[in-house]
Amino acid sequence: MQSVDSISTPGLLEVSLKETYNNTVETDLDKAVENSENHKENDYNISDIAIVGPTLVYPYDTHMYELKNYSGPLGLWKILNETKERMVNLTPNELLVRVEILTGKQGSFSLAYEAEG
Repeated sequence: MQSVDSISTPGLLEVSLKETYNNTVETDLDKAVENSENHKENDYNISDIAIVGPTLVYPYDTHMYELKNYSGPLGLWKILNETKERMVNLTPNELLVRVEILTGKQGSFSLAYEAEG
């Protein structure tokens, strides 16, 4: 059973990792790419500051997340509330971040952007 907190704190995106026993990445790479491209991104008001990207991800997925409608000082991308240590790897690029899921187990984490200052 998976669920995502739909009433999270503004400025925080809670991501849920769905556990699966199929290793599509190993057995059908094309299908894995197609599935990852079809994930629905979180809904947000077009004028709100929001982290945009999928809220439901799968083991060993890689996704890009973007901070939309933000014009403040540059900050840092952070992972908060990991249910397992070292379950994700971040590669930041200003208002974009690449998130790699490093585990095959179910779990969740929150992705946050903290402005410096």
